[in-house]
Amino acid sequence: LTLTLSPQGRRMGEGDFQMKRFSREEKEKITAAIKQAERRTSAEIRLFIEDRCRRNVLDRAAIIFEKLKMHRTVKRNGVLFYLAIKDHNFAIIGDAGINALVKSDFWEEIKEIVLDYFKKGVTVTPKTSHQNFVTEADIQSQVILEKILREEMIKKGYKPNEIGFIGEENLNKKGRYTFVIDPLDGTTNFASGVDFFGISIGFFDQEKPIAGIFYNPAKNVVYSALHGKGAFKNGKKLEINYGDLKNCLANTYISTDPEIAKQHISIINKLNPDVKGHRIFGSALGSCLVAENIFSIYYESSTHIWDIAATKLIVEESGGMMVDYQGKPVRLEFEQAHKLYQVISCHPKLIRELLPYFKIS
Repeated sequence: LTLTLSPQGRRMGEGDFQMKRFSREEKEKITAAIKQAERRTSAEIRLFIEDRCRRNVLDRAAIIFEKLKMHRTVKRNGVLFYLAIKDHNFAIIGDAGINALVKSDFWEEIKEIVLDYFKKGVTVTPKTSHQNFVTEADIQSQVILEKILREEMIKKGYKPNEIGFIGEENLNKKGRYTFVIDPLDGTTNFASGVDFFGISIGFFDQEKPIAGIFYNPAKNVVYSALHGKGAFKNGKKLEINYGDLKNCLANTYISTDPEIAKQHISIINKLNPDVKGHRIFGSALGSCLVAENIFSIYYESSTHIWDIAATKLIVEESGGMMVDYQGKPVRLEFEQAHKLYQVISCHPKLIRELLPYFKIS
């Protein structure tokens, strides 16, 4: 076991693991986790620790891996645990030799051990403000999803130029068959330790919906839908129920745009006295919970195509509808990826009753 501390870059032996940044219990847990990995493999393991990661965490880890000459081990069995403490960011890199020796899910298990030390924070990068940001998880999730989906489509005989993608993190590639991806819906929840978030994927053939899936990894719940085949939660069929407005629990999201938020709050104030109540969780997962009859109403005043591409089909296949504030069915605009939508998800019988509350003066 070798430990390295940046910025001084001095190598430290196991007996020198006396860094003030960790409590005694934390030191013992980290050392135990690495020793556990050593016992289960023939790996030559190093742990590199620094305060900040100034670039993509995998790129930084790869640079450290090479600087420490870990690719030159005799058995090609070097493994680097890279940690940026203040950024709450980490990466694990294993050389070819060690990956050939361990079982396929080995690094997923080790990752979960390391993740335990980072539950209180994740790396975030502002997009436009402190309220609109992206995490490393958003970016990496989208990269992985695009790669896997493209590879699987090609394996099934689809031509590369037929495969298109629209994604929240600046992804827009045209194709007959289009995946609309939100790699991490509910980013603020995720970054704050709230488990109301998920991965959303809608699949379209010439802009016609074929399938939709929303996965909440925190609870290991999968909501899915196939056009004409129904909607499901972990394989169990969903069917939306109708209820009186006074018995409806509503879920919504308030935009970070001040003007949109002001109008939206006025809708909440008008509707709230006539329903059971409101819950504000900040994710399109709310529409899935309408299909599941947890909520009766879900609405947003400013959402994007990647937020609703999957959940729209899930709601519709459960027997519900997704309409705009005028009561018209929501039509997705693939040529305008950044268009904002106003949406209401509910049972069809509720729409006429709800629309007066959504008139914006």
